[in-house]
Amino acid sequence: RRHTRYISVTGVQTCALPIYNLSLPLVQKIRQVIVAFFALVETGFYLRFRRFYWFVQHHGKLAEIERAHSELMADAGRGARMLLALHLALAAAAVLLSPFFVDALTLTPREAVGFRFAVIGGVAHGFLIYALIFLSYFDLRKRALHLATTFLVLNATFGMMNVFVGFPVPGAGYFLA
Repeated sequence: RRHTRYISVTGVQTCALPIYNLSLPLVQKIRQVIVAFFALVETGFYLRFRRFYWFVQHHGKLAEIERAHSELMADAGRGARMLLALHLALAAAAVLLSPFFVDALTLTPREAVGFRFAVIGGVAHGFLIYALIFLSYFDLRKRALHLATTFLVLNATFGMMNVFVGFPVPGAGYFLA
């Protein structure tokens, strides 16, 4: 709690935690790289998705529909593997290089642990986004809503627990959600 300070933004007093806030810009840069790569993966999936539903809508032959479906599922699996590899590579690099960030930014060891939690939470958040988009493509709105609501509730709960109870490491609530 000694690193917590309260700041006033537009008359509302909010909690600022410098330990956690120092690592967030780097996590955001990592997420931007992942989003750019995700756009490439999602574009190929979209084209195969459109092709599959074109055959369904225009009463294509069963063999054509099955082939388009297998291509769609293969592309979804390939995209998920590529995203997993990219996420894990960036997260591993960030976690392994965190001692250098500690030295360069003069962070405390506690701040380095908070950075690691934020990076791993960012990887999980990226896969949540991928799952939501995948569910949305197949018009599984209730499942997508349930997944998004669960994340919202868990993130809000753990965030409030961090503010009022205090986790030993900042970013642990985001990671757990």
